[in-house]
Amino acid sequence: MVLIKATKSRLLGLPILAKVMVIAVGLALSLCLAQVWLIEHYYFPMEEREVEADTSFLAQSLAAGASPILRNGTPAELHELLEEGTRISPAPHTSVQQVLVADGNGQVLARTSHRPARDAKARVVERSAPLAAVQGGTLSVALNDRHVDYEVNWHERRIVLTTAIIALLALAGTGLLVGMVTRPLRELGRTVREVKAGNYQARAPVRANDEVGALAAAFNDMTVALQAKEAMNRRLLKRLLSLGEEERKRVTHELNDQTAQALSSLVVGLAAVEAGANQERLPELRALASQTAHEVHDLSLALRPSALEDLGLAAALHTLCDGLAKRWGVRVDCAVSALDQPARLPAEIEVSLFRIAEEAIVGAILHHRATSVDLVVERKEASVLAIIVYDCADSDAVGEQARSLPQDDLDLLAIEQRAKLLGGSLRAEPRPGTGASLFIEIPLTTVGQSETVTCG
Repeated sequence: MVLIKATKSRLLGLPILAKVMVIAVGLALSLCLAQVWLIEHYYFPMEEREVEADTSFLAQSLAAGASPILRNGTPAELHELLEEGTRISPAPHTSVQQVLVADGNGQVLARTSHRPARDAKARVVERSAPLAAVQGGTLSVALNDRHVDYEVNWHERRIVLTTAIIALLALAGTGLLVGMVTRPLRELGRTVREVKAGNYQARAPVRANDEVGALAAAFNDMTVALQAKEAMNRRLLKRLLSLGEEERKRVTHELNDQTAQALSSLVVGLAAVEAGANQERLPELRALASQTAHEVHDLSLALRPSALEDLGLAAALHTLCDGLAKRWGVRVDCAVSALDQPARLPAEIEVSLFRIAEEAIVGAILHHRATSVDLVVERKEASVLAIIVYDCADSDAVGEQARSLPQDDLDLLAIEQRAKLLGGSLRAEPRPGTGASLFIEIPLTTVGQSETVTCG
């Protein structure tokens, strides 16, 4: 068993050219051995039977000619007839070694001189025929079967020679054809290694319209898509970094311009009150403290909505839609269905759906000038489906973008990447004359089976 596994492993490790040549030579040798076996087991016995039949026919012919001579002829005439019989060759490369005439008691009446066969290994075939002129007499003919060996050896030599020629031609043709097949495969392998190393501009040569050519063309298409995807991911990453930096600047600006100033005024006012002056400013300072707390609360909600953790996804989405509608003056409707039944969604799904809804609505309003947005989130048996439908002023352009997910639509790419992190998908459909629809579906079965995904 170990030897079989080792042999199989070595054979599988051979190059394709060697494997195909081994198969070609093996088939040629198998055909040669099969033909030799057929000759040895079918043709050889058939030739032997023919020699035996020829020997019997010769014996009967000579017996028919010897009977009249035994009645009325002389021994010299009988001897001449037997000598003439020894010169008869029923087939090429055969010879009559001896002809013998005997009576019923086995006494030899006449015989020819013994002619030894040229091949000592040749088999001698003896056949007898009755003599009508002698009671119980027989005429025997001894014939060698060198003809059979000659025919069999001739055919075997021709088969071996033909097989050798066919094997050589097969090897030459196989080498040429396999080279034509393996060369594109080797080039494709080099291209794969280059792409693996990060060279997305590498392309595999397409040399023919066969299956290998189709494979190379498909790989080139995949490389083009990977190159475009890589460029889009770099742009997305750059934008995310830029947005993060802008968000930090905005928070810092609001803290410095509003919160810090309010806190400074509050400190100064409290110091004056503590000194016994400006007691009438206490209501003003109380209102300033309340406003500052409200602004800090708004900033914290912008960074991380507490409603998402405290009240769940449904409440957080309603709060999000109400806030965006007030901020941008656009109608934003929200409808959710059974998100907390039978239990709340996993935290990573809730966060991802919240951010997806936020990015989709803000992108529709800012980049596509949406006039109204509808958000529907529905929990199914094995997945969560979010649908964002919006109408916009430049609906035709938005519909075309939604149809093809172009490289410049980073909003859709960001949404798609968030969905894919949880094994989900994004499908964008245009609504000619009105706007576009986004369908985001995230499966529930994959959550908990893979590593936890952190989405912010």
